[in-house]
Amino acid sequence: HWLTSFIEVPIETFNPVKSVNDLLKEGHQS
Repeated sequence: HWLTSFIEVPIETFNPVKSVNDLLKEGHQS
């Protein structure tokens, strides 16, 4: 199941980055 762990870790790592990017995009759109 190394592939599952390999997929889950990047998702947890990049989710905060995606959240920040979404907030920045919303800020620019406002």
